Amino acid sequence: MNERTAPPPTPAPERPNRIEALRKLVQPAPSLSPVRGRDREFLPAALEILETPPAPLPVALMLTILTLLAIYRPELPRRGVLGFPTTRGDRFFVAMLCAAFVHILWIRFGGGALWYPLGASLLLGVAIFRFV
Repeated sequence: MNERTAPPPTPAPERPNRIEALRKLVQPAPSLSPVRGRDREFLPAALEILETPPAPLPVALMLTILTLLAIYRPELPRRGVLGFPTTRGDRFFVAMLCAAFVHILWIRFGGGALWYPLGASLLLGVAIFRFV
């Protein structure tokens, strides 16, 4: 057979490029934030989200103090304005819940510096320990 009558050679089938196929499957998710690039520089610090949890040391310190008080100065449950007997731990729990609600309400309706709700929470805690 000469070259003129021979059929043209069949090209070899292309092997799919696995890396390109994986890149098509795994694409980065689009950003949910409408603010991109240099626009982020102008966002106020109040809009930043802290990704670190609060330190547990203050609560651990308060619980240690309550434990030491229970060991060295035990108390009997007393009736306060709620009408049922409460202990120091009960009053501490109620004070912590009230402080959380005061801070949440402050952030929702007032905003601004957190020193004001902290002071209100401390006064509320003293009142709870005194009268509840």
